[in-house]
Amino acid sequence: MEKTRHYARIAFATVFALALIVSAIRAPGVGRFGISYADEPDFAPTVEIADDSEAPFDIADETTESVADEDNMAQPDEAVAQQPVTVQLDPVAESGVSGTANLTAQDGATEASLEVTGLTPGSTAQSSLHAGTCDQASASFTAITELTAGDNGVATASGPVLFRGSDDVALTTMTDGDHIIAISSAGQLLACGSIPQS
Repeated sequence: MEKTRHYARIAFATVFALALIVSAIRAPGVGRFGISYADEPDFAPTVEIADDSEAPFDIADETTESVADEDNMAQPDEAVAQQPVTVQLDPVAESGVSGTANLTAQDGATEASLEVTGLTPGSTAQSSLHAGTCDQASASFTAITELTAGDNGVATASGPVLFRGSDDVALTTMTDGDHIIAISSAGQLLACGSIPQS
């Protein structure tokens, strides 16, 4: 008798569940809860776009900064001008003539300023640029400027260093460790100095 009641309960529950399922099936043209399909709002998936202000970095700005950094890295080499160079001129063969030559870079050219002592008062001397060393200078040369000694035997002069009298000579060319400046008069070498390498 008890088993019969148990099976009856199961049968009732099953029928009730089926009734709920049937009632849940929508009739044609009717949505859930009795709402017509025409009344149901259209459904479209939405994509939420994160606020730019929350982004950890701006890609465009980062690219610009990278290019700017590369430009800044290249500028120092272009902007730094070569420092002036001083050449010590020493006497040759006990001539008693000595002095200094200051070389300054100027837009791809070189300006030479010389001060020479020990010259014969009133005499003239020629300054020139040679390749090689003071012991073995090249025969070819570039004239720099002419010097005229005062009553005290001192001469000062300045002028551009010009190859063949017209072409600029860059200071970087002169400071390769293989050039000298010579002071001569009447075909005689009076003083000489090696241009420091830089």
